[in-house]
Amino acid sequence: MGNKTPGTLPSGSDDTLDDETDNPRGLSKAVLTKIRIMSKLSQGHRMRVEERADLYRAIAELKEDRRRLSFDLEQERLAREASLKLQNKRGAAWDTDKPAWAAYENDKTCAICGKEAKRTTEFPCRVCTRVFHRLCLSKCGECRDADLQAAEGALSNSGWSCYVCANLSLLLTEEEINQLINEFDIYDTDKDERISWKEFSARRSGIQNKRQSQAELEVSRRLDFKLADLDNDNSLDWWEFLNYQAKVLIANRTKEELLSLLTEKEIIKCRSLFRSMDSDNDGVLTFLEAKQAVRKWCQKFAYGVSQEGMSDPSAQLDRHAEVRAQMFVDGESKKRESISWPEFLADQSLYIICTRPNVSTDDIEKTLQSMNLNSSVQ
Repeated sequence: MGNKTPGTLPSGSDDTLDDETDNPRGLSKAVLTKIRIMSKLSQGHRMRVEERADLYRAIAELKEDRRRLSFDLEQERLAREASLKLQNKRGAAWDTDKPAWAAYENDKTCAICGKEAKRTTEFPCRVCTRVFHRLCLSKCGECRDADLQAAEGALSNSGWSCYVCANLSLLLTEEEINQLINEFDIYDTDKDERISWKEFSARRSGIQNKRQSQAELEVSRRLDFKLADLDNDNSLDWWEFLNYQAKVLIANRTKEELLSLLTEKEIIKCRSLFRSMDSDNDGVLTFLEAKQAVRKWCQKFAYGVSQEGMSDPSAQLDRHAEVRAQMFVDGESKKRESISWPEFLADQSLYIICTRPNVSTDDIEKTLQSMNLNSSVQ
């Protein structure tokens, strides 16, 4: 028989203790009663401790859930406020009544030196309101040679984008920049920090489009390369690759995000274009209005040009006007017969942003001519 600690009940004991079997030491009933009460209290205490621990865990979980819910609600509130601000900005942009000439208003001083920029010596940006002195541009160290050469046309009809607005990589996030760094390493197989046409073509050859023939794919690759090669040295450095590929990433953004990137100049110019086609000034551009406007532009552009060899110039002009007009009116995934000003601006926003870099149309035309593509483009 093992020793038992005085004052404790044997293991397996219950509330009913038999004096002979469960009380071998002959303890009095009063003592046995106290022992039973203490045992119940001990068991109750252990249960309360466990219940209290469970309660504390439940409270902690509730607090964490409340914290997460508060965080989510705050994020949703901030998102709503940002969306409201964007809608207000878009509404203000859509409702702008500034005349077309307002798109040519610029700062009075050079953005680099801060000194007065005279009309005859300034280089205004077509995207923002900055103006520059030629000497300041050449000495600032931030303006690439291609952009500096393009600055000579700053006062022409096509205009010029400053080195800030022409750099589309400034619109990218850090994650997107890192993505393009990895892509550049994949293209640059010989690791000379430049992408040759051979490397570019080899990489793009692995990206097939079943809807295009091999000849069409070759044309697409050559045009892409030429549009990216801003300095016309038949290779792409990191900046040229980054700036061109940025268009691909920007194209994945929503229309609301794209609209928020437009400058006031770009919006005014787009509104001027819309108004020039909206003949009845009702704020809605119909397919017929767009077609008539495009036809007039083409006739004005082709005035005095020989039409020898054209089977039916009028029919070809109508077809061209019809295609161009449909491009203005159609949405991204559906055909429509008319488009409002807000829809028009939203549809054109990506195109407007992607045309910011200074690209020589003469060089592109030479490329097309060298490939005998003029007939297919027309």
